[in-house]
Amino acid sequence: MKQFLLIGFSVLILLLNPVFGQRTSDKYNRYFSKDQFSFTITSAQWIANKSVPNPSAFSRGVTMQMMYPIIGNRSNVALAIGFGFASQSYFLTSFVKSNSDSAWFKPIPDTISYHKYKISTNYITFPIEFRFRTNPDANYRRSFKVYPGFRIGGLVNFHSKYVGEDPQTLEPIKVKEYYLRHMNQFD
Repeated sequence: MKQFLLIGFSVLILLLNPVFGQRTSDKYNRYFSKDQFSFTITSAQWIANKSVPNPSAFSRGVTMQMMYPIIGNRSNVALAIGFGFASQSYFLTSFVKSNSDSAWFKPIPDTISYHKYKISTNYITFPIEFRFRTNPDANYRRSFKVYPGFRIGGLVNFHSKYVGEDPQTLEPIKVKEYYLRHMNQFD
């Protein structure tokens, strides 16, 4: 179901944001278009130590966001805000456990066979960019752009998923856990 929502969201953004091959005059809309859609594929990693395992090199994530300039649309300096969605999946060799006081990692025993254990986070984000750019050349094609910014976001879904043998009975199982305490609520 979540995959259909993600695909539907992507199609909606693409339909609401048509792309035109050529522009009319108005000096290339005074240099720049009004909105910007970005799609990023990432590798999801963190710093490991003795009590925190290192995620698999195949851990991954995706971020989609739509930006719109609110100040300075027709100048070389602008401020843009937007909305977006960020999802990360971390493949681990340790279970995430929690109680009312803390969360910790418990290594998966070597005596059991498992296909995967992962934790996934999904955030709704609100990016903010400060846009600095030079004028385009005579053909209105090239300009130098620097867009530093940041984003804030809130956790909308966190879950862990285990596929493998049950540690007690050694029967094949698939388990999803949706509630773990002490997880970061902000992106």
